[in-house]
Amino acid sequence: SMADPAFLAMVGQSFSVLSMGMLAAFVTALPLAIGTGLKRTLDSAFTPLMMIIGALPDIALLPIVIHWFGASLTSALIMAVIVAFFPIFFMVREGVSAIPSDYFHVVEVYSTRSIHLYTKLIFPATFPHMLTGLRLAYEFLWEVILATEIIARIGGVGFLIDSSVKGGALAAAFAALFFIGL
Repeated sequence: SMADPAFLAMVGQSFSVLSMGMLAAFVTALPLAIGTGLKRTLDSAFTPLMMIIGALPDIALLPIVIHWFGASLTSALIMAVIVAFFPIFFMVREGVSAIPSDYFHVVEVYSTRSIHLYTKLIFPATFPHMLTGLRLAYEFLWEVILATEIIARIGGVGFLIDSSVKGGALAAAFAALFFIGL
């Protein structure tokens, strides 16, 4: 079942939605997280709003997104971006905020280029936080993508699992779950 081209196509579709959603969320969250981590006024204005929006249950947003954008890959991608954004944003923001202020002074003293602030300090210092945010986003994304595929009845691993269980083909459902676990 795992070598079946239809199975691999559904897995590939789910994984591509997950990857594109994570990439879009990363590109969006990274500058906002760095900005809020560096500027206290921006942090105090922006982060409480992010905390409120991030606390909304993802599954509760799903029917609204499907209603607005239809039962399509667009809905799955939008949900992926929403879900991945918050763990990336909060982890990177925390990483930037944890950089001691003396480090910024050292970069100012020893560097004449402002790009060095990012390449020599912020990115290396927050890299573990970025990885943690991406790992958390990845875990959350599988859940919401599977739910989107099941509820919206769009092709992908979630649809395959749901239709396999309903059709009595539990081996195919477990193969899909196994593949997700990998």
